[in-house]
Amino acid sequence: DCWIQQAFEYVRKKSHAPDQIIFWTIFAFCGAAIKDRIWFDFAGKMVFPNFPLLIIAGSGIGKTSSIDIIERLFFRELPYRIPENVTSEALFKNFAEKGTKSSKTTSALWITPEMASTFGKKDYQSGIVTSLTRVLDNPKNMTVSRMSGEDITIPNTAVLNWICASTFAWLLEYCKEGTSSGGFLPRLETLHCQDDPKFTPFPHMDADIELELNEKLKDVLKGVDPGRREWSEEIEKVRYEYYEDLIKCKDDNIRNYIARQCESFARIYLILSVFLRKFRS
Repeated sequence: DCWIQQAFEYVRKKSHAPDQIIFWTIFAFCGAAIKDRIWFDFAGKMVFPNFPLLIIAGSGIGKTSSIDIIERLFFRELPYRIPENVTSEALFKNFAEKGTKSSKTTSALWITPEMASTFGKKDYQSGIVTSLTRVLDNPKNMTVSRMSGEDITIPNTAVLNWICASTFAWLLEYCKEGTSSGGFLPRLETLHCQDDPKFTPFPHMDADIELELNEKLKDVLKGVDPGRREWSEEIEKVRYEYYEDLIKCKDDNIRNYIARQCESFARIYLILSVFLRKFRS
C-alpha cells in the first residue's frame, strides 16, 4: 500500500519497459523528490537520498518513455532540471546558478536518456567524467574551472540526482578501463536489463490518476520528519558485511564497486524510510 507500489502499478500499464526499469526509475525519482530533507552523517560526509541511476538496456525497450511517464507523477516536487544536452561547462554553470538551493545544499536533476548524445568523443566534453565523479560525492562548495578563466562554484553541498541510460554496446565502446573500473561507474547505481519489452494494451495517459498520485506524493513528503538519521545496530551489521566483502576481495577493480556499496545501501535505506509505510530498519 505504499506510494512506490501505487506508482509502479500505474506506470507498468502505460509503458512497455521491463518492470525492473520502471521500478528503479521510480525509485531514483523518489530520491530526487526527497531532496535534502534527510541524510546520514558518514564520517563528516553527508549522504543524501539522491540515487544516481544508470540503466543499461537495448534500444527500443522503453527507457525514455517510462522516464517521461514517471516524471509527470512528480510534478513540482523535483529539484531544478538541468537541460538534457549540455556541454560540460554549461552543466556545472546551470547547476551552480539555477540549482534548487536550501541553507545546506544545492540540488539538481539531470536526465540523459541516451548517454551517447552527451558523452560523445568530443573536445568540448573533455573532463566531464572527472567532474561528475567528484560531484557524485556530494562535495561542499565545489569549484569547477572554466575556459574563460572565471571559476564556477556550486554553493553549499552539491546534490546531483542523475538518471541516465545507454546500450551495453555503446558503453563497451565508450568506457575506458579507468572510467569503468575507476571512480566514475562505481558511483552510479547500475541496472543491466536484458529483458524484452512487454506489450501494453491501450497505453493512453490517465490525467486523473496521475493527479491523484501527485497529491498522494505531496502528502508523503509533507510527512517527512526532516533531519539527520542515525546509524542503528542493524545498519552497522550490514555495513560490517560490506567491510568483510571488501577485505576478502583481491581484485582492485572490483574493490572500487564493493567500497561504494555502503553508500548505496544508505541511499536505499533513506528512500524506503520515507515511502515504505511499514518500514523497519
